[in-house]
Parts: sequence; structure tokens; C-alpha cells
Amino acid sequence: MCKPQHGSQVYQKRKQDRADHEQQLRGINAPIDTAKHQQRDTGHHAGLANDTVSEPNVPESLHTGKKGACEILISHLGQTYPIDESKSVETFIGRTRADEPAVAGAERLRYGAGRVFQPARGPPMSDDDNLEYRFQNLHEFVKAARQNLNRNNWDYLIGGSESETTLARNRLALDSIGFRPRVLRDVSNVDVSREVFGRKLRIPVLTAPVGSLENFEPGGGGTVAAATAKFGNGMILSSVSHPGLEKTAAAAPDGFRVFQLYVRGDEDWVDDHVRRAMDNGYAAFCLTVDTDSYSRRERDIAKRHERRRVRVGDARIYQARFNWRDIERIKRLSKIPVLIKGIATAEDAKIAVDHGVDCVYVSNHGGRQLDQGIGSVEVLPEVVEAVGGRAKVWVDGSITRGTDVVKAITLGADCVVVGRLYVYGLAAAGGPGVVRLFEILEDEIRICLSLLGVAHYGELDKSYIRAARPVVPAHVHSPFPHLDLPKETYP
Repeated sequence: MCKPQHGSQVYQKRKQDRADHEQQLRGINAPIDTAKHQQRDTGHHAGLANDTVSEPNVPESLHTGKKGACEILISHLGQTYPIDESKSVETFIGRTRADEPAVAGAERLRYGAGRVFQPARGPPMSDDDNLEYRFQNLHEFVKAARQNLNRNNWDYLIGGSESETTLARNRLALDSIGFRPRVLRDVSNVDVSREVFGRKLRIPVLTAPVGSLENFEPGGGGTVAAATAKFGNGMILSSVSHPGLEKTAAAAPDGFRVFQLYVRGDEDWVDDHVRRAMDNGYAAFCLTVDTDSYSRRERDIAKRHERRRVRVGDARIYQARFNWRDIERIKRLSKIPVLIKGIATAEDAKIAVDHGVDCVYVSNHGGRQLDQGIGSVEVLPEVVEAVGGRAKVWVDGSITRGTDVVKAITLGADCVVVGRLYVYGLAAAGGPGVVRLFEILEDEIRICLSLLGVAHYGELDKSYIRAARPVVPAHVHSPFPHLDLPKETYP
């Protein structure tokens, strides 16, 4: 063990490496202020006064000081570059600052409006404080969420009704579709954005109206609204999530928001919610229609945690009485698009568009209502055909990976909605966790499109998919085969 000295060959070699790499980082043949480097080098080694370096085990070009040194070296696309400690590590994980010069020769994967996604490279100064380092795969949010939630909230999140067959079939429907990629296409600039109700979204993926979001993060709907606004997609707020319609709107006044209503009152009560949604800038009004009875959630019942039923005199009786005449009335009242969530057949899809519904939302409530149902994506083609372009079609149901999003859009969905997935991000790391989760999902979508040989969704058609045999048993977490990966240090 020894300390590098200013006059040693090791020190001179490192100094030259830093100068060479900084010149490469700054671009092309940029002059380097050697006096400035001398000053920084002196400070660097002053910061290492109490540290030792094992010379045989530490490559000379990768030598770094501990916190407090005047410069750090990070790995970027397989190379190392010196940077000022004052510059954020975020610069090197895909959020390049406007005042930073481009990296000469770096291969940048572009998509959308010039965005760049790059996985975090090398450990940050603090793993716990750097979400880009902590979360680099979607399954890592699942593990963190499980650690943060008690058993009741966890079961509420992942469970379905009765035998949970509908939940499993949602996943099975997606796993039963395989891709037919095309090659030698220009996919140098893949666009993953899409317009939804006149608003261009970064990805056509919205957050589902999950009830009781406050059980997963104290801010509930307000946190999700702010996170989706920051990322650039949008949310559907459940009427049974805090902090409610108005406060959620205030949390993201410029965000894309849809309000979803469970019918718990008479006509005046429902109409009041329509007016409030319009007055608070919601982009659309959504009515859930697959909850005429509250299902048996056996995970909860087995623990005696929760057991609810519709009874005469219970407010939920209004949902059971809700019918197509109510849809006609709401359509006359609403000045914003009206969605019906819970359509599962071509017949009801046709009736919906005959009543002027603006969007048919294919859903079986994530497998949480009618058991023994058909997977949403399996139902999607017949609904798209019945709608015939007269309305938009959205879908949810175990959509968990970027490939799932592409499959749904290929089958005719205009927009997809995720439920459990974004709640994993919310429970794992709050609003920033939701943003980070969608960053990873966005990258999965971009990769899928590029490897299929398409540059945007408009190029997709059914020639890119075919029936395929699933390779793993379908369940809520089967899209994440690495959940049990041992936590080890890999060279």
C-alpha cells in the first residue's frame, strides 16, 4: 500500500489520462488549461491525504478519491471521464444539461423529441439518494414496495377476486402473443410519444384509478398527479382516493388528468361531479361500470381484514341501478369527453358508441371483480372492431412491460393504462419513484419498437404479432423473472 506522489510515474500517468479524457469529453481538440489542472490535481491529492490506494488492484485510469475530492471519475458508456465535482451526476445518466458540451463519439440512443435514456453507470455518491442507481429494472420497484408495505396493503395491491383466474388470464393473454420483427429499417429516431385527447403525451401510458392511493404514499392522488405531470404522461384519479378531485387538480394544474367516478349517489350527486371535473381542468370524465357488486377478495377475507357487500340502503346500491339512460344524461351535460371503464364485450362496446361515448375503456378491474373472466388484451380486438373508429379505445389488465404496451397498441388500443405497476413505484419511492419507473418503461417501449423495425406507433399492424405459446405460468409477477435474483456483487 502506498500513496501516489506528485513526481511518480503513476501520478504523471494519471494526470495525463485525466487530461486526455477531459479533452475527449469536451469534444474536439479543445485546448486544456494545464494550470487549472495542476491546481485541481493538488487539491485532489490533498483530499486523499488520509486515504491509501492498492496500486496492483486499481487501474490507473480509474483511480478516484473519496467524498471531498475536487474531482471524481465516473464510467460513461464504457469509458472514464473526469468531471468537476460541482456538476451533477445526473448529467451522465441521460439528463444532459443545456450548458454541457456533447460527448464526442458517444453513441446516444435518441427517441421522441430528442430525449436520451442512459442507464446509470457506476455507483453514485449515495446509493440510497440516487433513484437512477437504485432502480434500473422494473422488478426492483416491486421488491422495494413489498418491503415498505404491510401485508394488508400488499395483498390489496396484488390480489384479485376469488380464485384470481381473471387476474392470471390478463397476464396469459399478453404472454400468448409473440412478435414478428422486421430488420434493415431506419430506426435511428424512434418516437414513443402519442396524442391523447388533443394532448401530446411522452408515452401513451396513463395511471389507472386505483382507490386508496394514500395507503401507499401519504400524498395519494396529489403525489401521482405531480409525478405524471413531471414525467409527461397523465393520470386517472379514482373518486375513492385522497386528497380528492379539487386538491389533486391543484397538485398538477397543468397535468393531463382524467376523473373517474364510482356512483355512490343519485343523479344530482353524479352530475355535480361532472361539473366539478370540468371546472377543475380534467381532460375527461370516466365512469366505472363493472362494480355493481363488490367482489369477494379472498386474500382479505381470509385475514378477516375486509368484507363488504352491497345492501339496500348502502350508497353502493346507486352503482347497481346505474344504466344506459344515465349515460345519455351525462353525455348531454358534459363538455369534456366521457369514458366508460369496464367494457369487456363487442356488444357493449357498440352500445356505448351508439350512446355517444367518446372512449371505450376495456377493463376487467385488474381481475378484481368478476372471476373466471377473459383477459383484457384477448377481448381488445373484438372491441376495436365493434367501435370501428367511432371512439377511442383504452385498455388495462396486467400491462407491466414495454412490450405489453406495444402489443396492446398493435391490437388497436389508442392508449394503455397501468395500475399495479405505477403503485409499485409510488410505494417504493413516492413521486420520484413513479417518475423513475416511467423512465424505465419508456426505454423498454423504445427498445421494443426499434427492434421490431418501426420508428413510431403508426407503422405497427398485426403483421408484427402472432399467437405464441407462453413459457411461464401466468401470475401477477410472472413478467418479473428476476425478483429472486441473489443480491451479490458481480465483477
